[in-house]
Amino acid sequence: MNPEETNSIGYTYIDSINNPESVIEVYIKNDATQVREYKCLNYNRCKTYDYGLSEYLDRYKGHPIRKKIIEAIY
Repeated sequence: MNPEETNSIGYTYIDSINNPESVIEVYIKNDATQVREYKCLNYNRCKTYDYGLSEYLDRYKGHPIRKKIIEAIY
């Protein structure tokens, strides 16, 4: 998916978090009520996680992704 486009299910790409053993793509729902993580681990294992917006912002206090989500909303 092109990160500058909105995907077909109503989410917009925000950014990726690159960890030593995983890559997490972060998307926000177009109505700004939900955040979706698409997490890919080693050996091609991938999972999708959905969070409410406030829950996600609380979870990532102090992380740069929090600022990017807030900027995307406003």
